[in-house]
Amino acid sequence: TPFTRQVKPPKRVYREPNALDDATRRRLLAALDATADTELTLAVRLGLSAGLRREEICGLRWRDVDLGRGVVMVRQAITQVGGRTYLKGPKTPKSRRDVPLEPDLAGRLARRLSDVRWACAARGSDFSPDLFALGDDRGAFYNPTRLTKEFGALSKALDLRGTTGKRVGLHDLRHTFATYLVAKGTDVKTVSSLMGHANAAMTLNVYASADPDARLAAGRVVAEAMAERPAREEEPRRPLLRVV
Repeated sequence: TPFTRQVKPPKRVYREPNALDDATRRRLLAALDATADTELTLAVRLGLSAGLRREEICGLRWRDVDLGRGVVMVRQAITQVGGRTYLKGPKTPKSRRDVPLEPDLAGRLARRLSDVRWACAARGSDFSPDLFALGDDRGAFYNPTRLTKEFGALSKALDLRGTTGKRVGLHDLRHTFATYLVAKGTDVKTVSSLMGHANAAMTLNVYASADPDARLAAGRVVAEAMAERPAREEEPRRPLLRVV
């Protein structure tokens, strides 16, 4: 309107991601490997190796897990508003995406699927692909609030600290996924697509400089460039004078 045309909206502030560094990420994975697979451990792996949001993890159905192609298809999410839980579409149209599954996680999901099929058969009911991947065989889903609390307890027990020095939260697993891809040279457009971001600029703004090792590497590149000097050319040799 004419009244708001001259009013500039506040700029969006991007906070530095509190991602796990390589050592902490490996320590977390070792702890997960030492325990049996549960809803929590599989949720952590989906956040860490597929970059899924909390609502996307809880809303994942078996029909969206394509073990043949090795991908999870993000098509819906479970959110909570005013104490009530809703099943809805992903956060934005770009959030609808297919994310590759790393082989270890694919194998763990395959075993869970087999267990769910067996549980359905034991109850005398048919398996339905509409069942939630991290839910039970009766159709219940993994509650997002419960997931946040359980991961918070795990993070505290393992004393997980991110690159900002703060305690690692569930969403920081998603940050770790993106930061690791960028640090390893994955092109930003691909990272943006896997994260479900609206555009690559958002991915660049948040993650391009989030990895401390990448900053050190950049410093070394600059140091090498500043140490370069033109090669000294050798003076041409003068012919010896012949004494007569």
